[in-house]
Amino acid sequence: MNNLTFKWLNKNNISEAVELFNKYRIFYRQESSIEQSKNFLTNRINNNESKIIIAIKENKAVGFIQLYPIFSSVMLSKSWILNDLYIHEEYRKKGIAATLIEQVLEFAKSDGATTVKLSTEITNTQAQNLYEQMNFKKIEGSTFIDYKFDL
Repeated sequence: MNNLTFKWLNKNNISEAVELFNKYRIFYRQESSIEQSKNFLTNRINNNESKIIIAIKENKAVGFIQLYPIFSSVMLSKSWILNDLYIHEEYRKKGIAATLIEQVLEFAKSDGATTVKLSTEITNTQAQNLYEQMNFKKIEGSTFIDYKFDL
């Protein structure tokens, strides 16, 4: 992964992730909308509602991961939901997704979280294999398969 860098999305660099976010939504059978994608990301960042890391290679955003915080009253703890992960088609199977997930796990642990949770479609076996290789534990669901990584 030569020349691969990572950076947090902020209000000054949102435009770097918009195209990838739009492609991610298309992957999940949503209609393309650059404007709505940009507005959604802008609102999440401006309202401090999510954290987004983008992977940069050759001065181009090639992947991103988006997290949302959640809290458990029962467990008296904070967790992060790894809600969105997307790697541009040309850059898949190069370890970028795993490296982004490692960045998330390090961040969540340093943030005092106890768990990172995620869901993926039952048909997305490629993602399932990655999560299981990274020691996420499968939690059976209905239309989605849920995983968590206890920190």
